Order: sequence, then C-alpha cells, then structure tokens
Amino acid sequence: MERLNPDLIRRQYVISNKIEKHLETNLEYLEFNAYHIYRDSYLALYTANKKIDVVILGTVIIPSSNNYLYGDSVADFISEAISYQDVIARISRITGRFVCLFMLNKSVYICNDAMGSKRIIINQTDGIRISSSEKLAYGGDFELSSPFSELTDTTRYNAIEQYYPSKALYNKSLTLLLPNHVYNLTEGTEKRIDYNDIETYDDLSSVDIFESHLPMTIKALSENGHNVLVPLTAGYDSRLLFSASLAYKEKVKYYIFDCDEVDTTVAKQLAENFDIKLHIYSAKSKPSKEIMQMLKNQHPFPRLLDKHAFLDYELAHGNEQDIYINGLGGEIIRDFYGAPPKFFQAELIALSSGYGLDKGLIAEIKTWIKAQNNLTCNNKCLLDFFYWEYKMGLWSSRCAFENDLVHDEISPLNNRSLLIAILKNIPRKQRTAPSYQVFTDYIDFKLGKTDIPYNANKKPAIEQLKRNIYTRSLYFLLKPNKKI
Repeated sequence: MERLNPDLIRRQYVISNKIEKHLETNLEYLEFNAYHIYRDSYLALYTANKKIDVVILGTVIIPSSNNYLYGDSVADFISEAISYQDVIARISRITGRFVCLFMLNKSVYICNDAMGSKRIIINQTDGIRISSSEKLAYGGDFELSSPFSELTDTTRYNAIEQYYPSKALYNKSLTLLLPNHVYNLTEGTEKRIDYNDIETYDDLSSVDIFESHLPMTIKALSENGHNVLVPLTAGYDSRLLFSASLAYKEKVKYYIFDCDEVDTTVAKQLAENFDIKLHIYSAKSKPSKEIMQMLKNQHPFPRLLDKHAFLDYELAHGNEQDIYINGLGGEIIRDFYGAPPKFFQAELIALSSGYGLDKGLIAEIKTWIKAQNNLTCNNKCLLDFFYWEYKMGLWSSRCAFENDLVHDEISPLNNRSLLIAILKNIPRKQRTAPSYQVFTDYIDFKLGKTDIPYNANKKPAIEQLKRNIYTRSLYFLLKPNKKI
C-alpha cells in the first residue's frame, strides 16, 4: 500500500462511509455505526457508549471553578445525554480542539469545538468523506473552481492572511461546516445550534465566568501529560491567559519570540513582578525551505507567510507532549468590528474582508444574516457572531491546521458556553476599545492593579480605526492588495 506523506496526515482524521484500504496503512482505524474513522496516532481518541454512542477526536476539557473533566471522562459525560438538546448543551461546555460524533435516534451527527478550530470539511460527491484537510477530504489534489482560481492568483490571498471568506472551499465539492452548526451524516443535512439550549451563567459576572473556565483548563492540561506553553506579550489576550495560569506557574512554560521590542519588554516586566521564568526565543525573519515544503505537502494551495518562521523553532525544539495555549476567541469578546450591529450590511463585510463586492460572497453573507433572526442575543452582537463563525471558522481554523505540522494547540476561550455568556450578558461598552474592561476586570482581580502597560507601542484610536468595519472597507477599496 502507498505510504502517505506524514505532513499530510499529521494530527488529521478522515471519516468515510466506505472502507479505504490505503488509509488503513497510514492511519489508525475505528468503525462507528457504519462509518469508518481513520486518524493519525497524534490525534487523541475517546469513546463512550452509555445512553448514546460517542467518539471524540482531539483535546477536550470540561472546566468548572474548582474541578474539571478530561478526555475519557468528557466522552462519558456526553454519552449520558438523553436528547439532542441535552447533547448540544453538554458539548457546549467543552473547552478544547476536537471533533465529536454521536448517534441518536438512528442518525449519526458530527460537530466540532466552539470556534471550529478542528475543521470539518465535507465532500459529498461520491458517498461522504469528511476530514480536517482539504486534500484528505477530496482524496488528493484537485483543480480550482471559479472564483477561487482568480482569487488565489492575487497578492490578496497572502496579504490578508486568509482565503476566500466562504464556507465553500476552493472547489464546489468541498464545504466547511461553520462553528455552531451540526451535520447529520445520515440525512446529509446541517442544523444551526440553538443558543437557547446552552447554559449561559446568567447570574455570573464576567470575572466569575472567566474564573469558572480558564484556570482549570490550564490545570487539566498540565496534569494530563501535556507540556503547557503560554505566550507572554503586551496584548490583552496574553495578559488574560497569564492571569488565569499564574496559580500553576510551576507547571507552565512562559515564552516569547523576540520579534517586538515592546512585547519583550512587557513580558520581562511581568516575569520579574510575578516571579516566573521567561523563555525568550529567536525566530528567523522568513520560514525555512523545509517548513515551506511541509506546508506545500499539507495543503493544495498553501499560504506562505513570513510568520510561519515560528514553526521552524518549534519543529527543531518541540516534542509531541507540547501544547501551545493561545488567546483565539479574544477578538470575539472584544468587539472586533467596532460598530453597532444595526449597521451590519453584507456589502460592508465583503469589503472589509478585502475581497471587494463579490456577488457570491455577498449572497452567502445575506443568507447567514437571515438565519440569525430567531437566535438569542444577536440583537446586540450580530457582528461578533459573524466574526466568530466566519473569521474563526475559516481564518483561525486554517492557522491551527497549519500549526498541526509541528504542535498541538488550544485556546481556553474556545468554549461555547463561555462565549455565549459573555456576549449575552456583558454590555458592549465593557467589551470594546479603548478600555476592554471585560478583560481588565479579570486581570486586576487575579494580579491586582499594576502599571505594566498593554500594547504600549500602539495608539488605541488608530488600532480601533483599523478594525472598524467602515474604515477597513474604505481602506480595501483604495488599496485592495495591501494588508491592514
């Protein structure tokens, strides 16, 4: 049997309704209710069959204020569900990066983590084939369909660091399941998650919400065979994670790449003030030929970015027990687009994404908006939900997929119950610039008030203009192939 390139399969999976012998040679195998699951050995597997059958692929934790469930215990907890709504409510409590399959009432369903960081790419051209990899979902390389062929030929493809912001991926055969959706494999249909089915901690403050989720996530990882690496920078997301991890600092490795003088200075201040050991790493200005080739092996149309140089260091010095903590999801909370949702227009979203007034994209965004009408809390945070489902589901998940080449990673904020609770209960003015009070309240609660600055090299007003949906749209109209 042909051996697949290890860069193609590292931390990936394939789910098929057919037996695929060539995958058995390269990947571990499990049968699940007439479906065949193939996975790389570096991707964790947990199963349970109490009230319902459950398979989980990836890293999973259910944190609380003073305890946690991890791995097999999480699968057992999901398997105790007694209805579809109960399954979704239980899955929504998971922090991690994962794909979950479950069988209920003779149907098999699949969904993933809150931000979709473990991708679900669906190919229904000949039966069904699902993977986190375009190549594996398609069954090899493929030709681009229009308009994708034109878009990937432009400098915009790399300059914006994201591909076409549509759940149709490059080729009409492939579709990405957006975050907050569940796919029914048996019927070939998808369904949006109803936020009314999710526990949202309505009686808790933002400090209580963060405290009931973040610290125990760090503890769970450190106590279950992982080397936990936490980045230390001048940013708000980084300070939030640092605050949550400090109680377990003896089990955490704090690090920074010395690419930004202000980030490094602030990281050193924090390390000194809170008595932690800081590891300062040097990265090349551009990725090596080895990393570039690995990216080409992994993806049919790879992004080749300068920031991939970080992967060189991790490839040379990391090990399979390492798990990198990131703050993805912070921008959902921090009002990325910087505008009230009543001004949300599909045309502005298309422009602010950098792809102009593309008719297909605008039509897709309008379909998405229509589907939001009956959902809780979207009346005040529609743009945040769009950022969550499209930006996280497409751009962020692509970053995590690329990083699979050298390490595993999760965000402690990647928890649906946490995100819904914040968006539903915390006023927008506490979440947005310039104060980001929702973060600083928790940081001050954990660290006390300090004079250590946040992002001291940046002007808050300028940064907010860069993010604002209106100024971003104008910028990309004037300079369509530039990065903002």
